[in-house]
Amino acid sequence: MEAAITSEEIVRALSTLSLEKKAENVVILDVERLVNYCDYFVICSGTNSRQVRAIAQHCMDMAESDLGVKARSVEGLSSARWILVDFGDVIMHVFDRELRDHYDLDGLWGDARRTRVEAPPPAEIPA
Repeated sequence: MEAAITSEEIVRALSTLSLEKKAENVVILDVERLVNYCDYFVICSGTNSRQVRAIAQHCMDMAESDLGVKARSVEGLSSARWILVDFGDVIMHVFDRELRDHYDLDGLWGDARRTRVEAPPPAEIPA
């Protein structure tokens, strides 16, 4: 019997997947001790509605195909300014820059332990 995927594995995967679509300011918030409905938030931004939608869709598609984790619900996909994707123990928020600044979830959840996720440096092309 295969072991179930953990919320930590889902968080790491979603962070990496969002970076594949050039998400900006990717942050993981550990909210397990603060709320009873999930363990983590993944918050990231896109520069426009097309990118916001692409980030969310890529994460949903790859989480299902690669991890076997299907989104339980999705909100905001049509407007693509703030897309909330509920993966159960992990909730992903994909914002456009302006709305992220306005709602400031990062500040609202200031008591949560946070991890900033950076894109790896580009590989050097041999001369």
